[in-house]
Amino acid sequence: MKIDGSVGFYETVLDWVLWPQNGFVALQKLVSATEAYASSSSDTELSVWVIKYPEDATPPEGETYPMWVDRVTFKGEGLEYDENGALIAGKITEFFWFYGGHDGANGPIPSFAAKDLDWDVAKVNEEAGRFWPEIFDGNDQFNYWESSLGADVNLGIGDDSLEITDPMFRYGGGVSVDMGAGDDFFRDTTIFTGWTTGHPGKLILGEGFDDVEMRLGGPYPLSEIEDFNPEQDRIRFLNDNEAFVFRQVEGGVEVKRAQADETEGALFIPGISSDEIKIENGYLTGINGRDYSRHVNDADVTQHLHGTTSKDVFVLDGKRDDYRWHATDDDKGIVIWDVKTETPDLLYDFEVLRFNDVSLQLSEWPTSEGPAVEGIRDIADQTQYLQADEWGETFIIDGKMSDYQWAPTQDRTGTVVWNVKTGKHDILTDFAWINFNDGKADLVQYPRSNAPTTEDQVDKDEIIKADNHREVFEIDGYRDDYSWGPNPDGEGIAIWNGSNIDILIGFDGVRFLDSYADLRALPQWGDVPRPNGEILIKDDPTDNQYLRGETGEEIFVFDGNKGDYNWGPTRDGKGVVVWNKDGFDILMDFKAIRFNDDTITTNEIRGIDDGNVSGVKIKDIANETQYLHGEGDKDQFIIDGNAEDYAWGATRDETGFVVWNRETKVHDILTDFEEVVFNDQVLVVEDVI
Repeated sequence: MKIDGSVGFYETVLDWVLWPQNGFVALQKLVSATEAYASSSSDTELSVWVIKYPEDATPPEGETYPMWVDRVTFKGEGLEYDENGALIAGKITEFFWFYGGHDGANGPIPSFAAKDLDWDVAKVNEEAGRFWPEIFDGNDQFNYWESSLGADVNLGIGDDSLEITDPMFRYGGGVSVDMGAGDDFFRDTTIFTGWTTGHPGKLILGEGFDDVEMRLGGPYPLSEIEDFNPEQDRIRFLNDNEAFVFRQVEGGVEVKRAQADETEGALFIPGISSDEIKIENGYLTGINGRDYSRHVNDADVTQHLHGTTSKDVFVLDGKRDDYRWHATDDDKGIVIWDVKTETPDLLYDFEVLRFNDVSLQLSEWPTSEGPAVEGIRDIADQTQYLQADEWGETFIIDGKMSDYQWAPTQDRTGTVVWNVKTGKHDILTDFAWINFNDGKADLVQYPRSNAPTTEDQVDKDEIIKADNHREVFEIDGYRDDYSWGPNPDGEGIAIWNGSNIDILIGFDGVRFLDSYADLRALPQWGDVPRPNGEILIKDDPTDNQYLRGETGEEIFVFDGNKGDYNWGPTRDGKGVVVWNKDGFDILMDFKAIRFNDDTITTNEIRGIDDGNVSGVKIKDIANETQYLHGEGDKDQFIIDGNAEDYAWGATRDETGFVVWNRETKVHDILTDFEEVVFNDQVLVVEDVI
């Protein structure tokens, strides 16, 4: 973000009533419902403003600026609005902010303008609560004059710069600026000439290599710099032909002009000691200097620069897309130029290029054509028809992801990718990725760019019609847990798992956690039993439940395979009990129990209607001796092993049956069991005693 203005853009601005703090749709509802506000819009601009001030709009006594904001204007590309006039799509590239005057206000009208933005309107509307707090988390440039920051500001992560010229007295000494994490630059060039100027009171440097340029002294100086790291940070004093002294004080170091009198304020740097720093040629640094250098591009001059540290940074006043670079002829450095002026610079032994929107490591970006990744590169002025040598290759495009779109080819065998501005396209077959300068597109999970999505409602049967043919249905689950096919009851595709079913009409595909399914190329899949028309009750694995069905048609669903559970009739024979090592459930008047791999009727468990008699089925627990009692006429003990690996016989008192593993000697005692079930045979206890 790049901001120029006579007042600062700070966090409290985001709480202003006419800022889209909850998204542009919510803002339009407020404007429409309030006579004091108005708005106008086009496909390139949206403005909102105050048309009626409250009666108490006069600023408090002593204030020199108006308290009320008149107008904010957002400019962008492809702005779209809904039927109520709310902004719902497009990209915001700039905004302008104006404060208006009213009775009692004086001084220049404060304003600022923000440029180099790339704000997706839909994202703002969907995620306003997360979007606004993160808008400073990039490379930000701020330039303020003849006013003030207005309030405390935190510039977030990123390599930021903040320059202030002649700030007004009102906030002198009272504002805190947190530069945040990153390699940051702060400059206050104010020449102190009287009460009309003032400076922020406190500067917080944060992590990274930071540079501060300031004048020391004056009526309202910057009085404190926090988080100064002598090994990484540097302060340059802009006073002409002056000397400076420092001394140890409680909690840190105090720095003053050598000729200052006792009344002049000092710069306080907490958390360091005087033996850690030095002042040479107007610079305050650590005693050993620092392993970092910062060089600023001179737009009108060709520079030949050599890095001398482990982190040499070249700073350019422009966006990454405004520049191109490649290796020098001797392959020992790079030549970089602005695509508009074509003025080149030659850099040797540099590590970082810092643009207004991003910082790039030259080890990862040796040329402007893209990061150092393997793949097939796009030829900018040609349409290519490319077949990958093997599935999974990467297609590399020298451009921003937002300037391109992609979609399956008409025959669904490949991908067409095109530039939205020029229309130039390429056809790709068996490629898994498209690598852009600012991101990487996964063609498996996201075969179509900018596709609208609809999320599945868990455990709810739905009939959903897509708003357009590109829409994707998103499921929080894995593909093999679902099946789908043509809807036998009408149009669309039916998709289901063990618990619910949805009907999708007009959807392009389904995105699972592990894959993407193209419904046009693969209209049918899987063999999961369809639950259509069933009444399903899900197990709560954290609770032992006693449940009674209301209709007798309910099916109780467990999230597990049947081999992980035991079951049998209740003692009175009227219900069933199902259990595993974590707990049990007692079910009355249920039709069936369902596992991930099978469904068993309660009548089958109770031995009703199908000629079977009642009984329990209990699994052997390996390496553990169990003492078990049967409850019915056909109780089964199930062992995961072959009969030849076991031995058995009657207990000594002849009231039960003992079975043991020949190798481990671990045994189980069974009373009133009729069968022992091995993997390869069923042993009838009565026949072998």
